[in-house]
Parts: sequence; C-alpha cells; structure tokens
Amino acid sequence: MSATTKIPTEISDIITDCSKGCYQAGLLAGRYCWSGAGLQGAARAFSGHYARSRANLVDRISRALPGGWDAESQLVLADSVPRRWRRELVISTPEGDEVIW
Repeated sequence: MSATTKIPTEISDIITDCSKGCYQAGLLAGRYCWSGAGLQGAARAFSGHYARSRANLVDRISRALPGGWDAESQLVLADSVPRRWRRELVISTPEGDEVIW
C-alpha cells in the first residue's frame, strides 16, 4: 500500500453517494466501526441487520466504481495499537495500490 496514494475527488464522490441512510453515511464518515463493535443498546440485538447493511454498502460501492477500482471490507493491522486488527473499507486502485478509506 502506498502511503502517498490519494483517492481522486470523483471516486470519493462515487463512494459517498453509495450510502443509503444515516448508518451507512456514518460508516463512510468514520463515526461507526466497520466491524460493528460499536453497536450498543437495542442496536446490538439487530447486529445481523447492520452486518447486511455494511455488506450491501461495500457491494454497492464495488459495482459503482469504474473499471480497475475495487472496494472490499478487510482486516488491517491498526497503526496505534500493536497486534490489534481492525475491519476497514479498503479501496484498490487500478495501479494495484490499496487505500484505507
């Protein structure tokens, strides 16, 4: 993964336009965890619905991106805590670079 790789504005706009509802917009804005670990209260009882919502968002983004680009929810090693994995949205560029959203 290249640390200097930036996602062009038009690709970023495509990604943000794919969200439907407050939860998916919050995922893309970084307010909610891609793993669903932040679900609390009554939302925790509906974790399966939220998991489907995350999967649908990644699928919608993958279909909306132009050729060569791809989106995937992956486990990545967290920078701040050693040996801690996080689930993040990873965007693959046509050049083969991967950018964490």
